[in-house]
Amino acid sequence: VRVYDKRDYEAAAEQLAASLKMGAGPYTCLLYLKCWIQQEDYERLTEECDIALTRDDFDDWDKAVVYTFRGYANYRLEKYADAIADYTKAINVAPQATVQPLAYGYRGWIYATCPDAQYIDPRLADRDADFVISVVGPANWIFCDQVAAMCARAENYEFAQDVQAYAIEGVEEDDDLSEQQRKELLIRLRHRMQLYQSGQPYQEETPQQGPLLEGQHYAY
Repeated sequence: VRVYDKRDYEAAAEQLAASLKMGAGPYTCLLYLKCWIQQEDYERLTEECDIALTRDDFDDWDKAVVYTFRGYANYRLEKYADAIADYTKAINVAPQATVQPLAYGYRGWIYATCPDAQYIDPRLADRDADFVISVVGPANWIFCDQVAAMCARAENYEFAQDVQAYAIEGVEEDDDLSEQQRKELLIRLRHRMQLYQSGQPYQEETPQQGPLLEGQHYAY
């Protein structure tokens, strides 16, 4: 855990894998999966999620987290149908789990911004936005950015601008971000704000939303 906290994710993965071979429990497994998220090795992440889902000591909350992780990996691999299916499994396997805003947020992001237009669905984006708003509110800038995109897709541009303003403020005040990260994020978020102000939704050219979880503390 200490190595992970130091953000040496390659070393952390090695140590956590050794612990898992010695019988470590679900928490160690989930942290191990996060190492592959942070290294952006999404092929490996899907493989490790498949293995994790065979564990017999996972409760429904643990399974929901793994489905969310795998959904994100599939999204970054441009397997959008698989990503939607995994987020939906996360929602269905543990309806009351605190991981749900992640699953709804990232599924709604696909419905709102997917590079492949066949998966864009304003009605479903708006539905998922309603859930995230009801559970999280404006407390997390990543969720705000997601909700704003969903609302814009549903042509609720005024509300999208209000929520995007929270996202921009959140990035400006997030002490966990490096100055370079902050600069890059603000460029992206302000670009989206300009679209909403001009009555246009945001659509990605390639899947770029992320990285998952840093700043989103509902899954661990």
